[in-house]
Amino acid sequence: MSKLQQIFKRRASEKQKDFHDLIPGSSDEELIRILKQRTYFIPEAAQLAVEEAIKRGIIHSEDDLLHEDYRVKELRFSWFPEPANDKNRKRLIKSLGRSLVFCGIFPLVYGLIKMNAGHQFEGALLALFALIWMSLASQLTRTFHKQIVFVMLAANAVGASYVFIRLISFNQSPLMDLFVAVVLFALITYALIYMYTIRNRV
Repeated sequence: MSKLQQIFKRRASEKQKDFHDLIPGSSDEELIRILKQRTYFIPEAAQLAVEEAIKRGIIHSEDDLLHEDYRVKELRFSWFPEPANDKNRKRLIKSLGRSLVFCGIFPLVYGLIKMNAGHQFEGALLALFALIWMSLASQLTRTFHKQIVFVMLAANAVGASYVFIRLISFNQSPLMDLFVAVVLFALITYALIYMYTIRNRV
């Protein structure tokens, strides 16, 4: 057996071990979700979920899967998909929060540049704005408060207004700059609304 074949065999066995460990450790709610989406899982994992559900008494036999409650539901597109479980929800919120913290670096650096160029007041305001933004985003990664989301949405609107006014004031502002600004602020808005949405479903 070649080294490449050994790697692929090891990876396949690791994946098999994953669902053999994860499915028995799943909660009843997660197991029911797997049963309702069983056609989207590999056959071995789906069968293991069925066997585990029978063992726990969630269903009595595979015939129970014909019942309306266990009919396979089609996966629908959603702008704000629901995380599979609370662990994934917390992980997603932390990931979005870290991204929002990173966004605060841009106004901070620009503020320092403005201060270095002699625009002390404007630069100081930008730096202060960035530090407050990063502090709020960091707080969201630790403890979620919907009030913080609303404050950051308002701050995002203020930041967007400032950037667009600055870009439009330039006589030859490239269209690409405006496009990048629109995409960036749209993504920030999306991240904040997504965080609020998935936390509000708990």
